[in-house]
Order: sequence, then C-alpha cells, then structure tokens
Amino acid sequence: MAIKNCINSSMQTDLYTDGELIWAIMKNKTTLYVCSFYRPPTDETGLTNLWNSISRISQNGKHNIWIAGDFNCPKIIWTSLTCPENDKTSIDLLDLTKDFHLHQAVQEPTREKNILELSLTTNPSLIESMHTIPGISAYDSIPFLNININLPRNIPPTKFSNTTSQNENTLMKNQF
Repeated sequence: MAIKNCINSSMQTDLYTDGELIWAIMKNKTTLYVCSFYRPPTDETGLTNLWNSISRISQNGKHNIWIAGDFNCPKIIWTSLTCPENDKTSIDLLDLTKDFHLHQAVQEPTREKNILELSLTTNPSLIESMHTIPGISAYDSIPFLNININLPRNIPPTKFSNTTSQNENTLMKNQF
C-alpha cells in the first residue's frame, strides 16, 4: 500500500492478522480505514482474518471502510449477490459483505470473465468514478477508482512578506 506523504495517515498494525492484509487510517472530520487484501486461490482462512480485522473497527462505532485487493472468488455474480455453485469461500465473502454493509464497486471483469479484483466500501458515495485499465501480469485489467475523501494534507504553510518580488509572485502562482 502506498499513500502520499501529504495525506494525514498512519498504519494500523493492531488490525493485522495472519492473513495477507495491511491497514492504514486516514483522519479528517470522519475516519477512513483502508485495507489492501490478497486471498490466494486455495486459501481457506483469509476471509476469516479479514472478518476479524473489520469487526475490531466496528466495535468502535461506525466508520468508513475501504478494502481493495485480489479476493480470488470468481464464482460470485456481483450484480445479484449470488453464488450459483454453492462455493463455501464465495458464500463466506458474500456473508462478510452483508455483515459489514460493504458495497462492491468493481463491475467489469479483471481476469477473463471474472471479477477477482474487488473494491469494497461501507460508503459508496465516496466513489466518483470506476473504470478498468489494462492489466499487468496475469490480469486482463485492473480496476481504477476515483474516490472523494476530502482529507487534509500535510502541506507546510508558505510564508509571504509584505513586499513581493518577481520570484515570490511566481511562487504564489505555482502554489495556487
């Protein structure tokens, strides 16, 4: 996970489990928890570990949560939130989304005809747009979401004197 230095954020190691996930928190007037998650295709504990992490957040009240990653659950039909093949892992993921009121934002296939890369959020109003971009490695495409989180930035204040020089005028134009 990469977060620009100018965004107020911190890692949340207390949310880590044995699964392949990493958490960060971004704070403004509200709190946004962000998770990068990977579940290998044969893994049977990853979703339980993710459920445990999310439940720790939920114990402290309602927060905005954003989880993105490769869930490797190709059998889910996201438009109807169903799994016709009665696959346990897929059903567990659907239960997780229902238990924590998570909306799945990716609607375009990321690998062949499957949506493996997911973006789950408790607040779908954060999504400004979603599209896929050409993939790398084994993926046909990668979801790209524009989200609006309006977080404060750690930008140091610029000092201006009462008199302005040509350089300071140029600086002001570039700052604003």
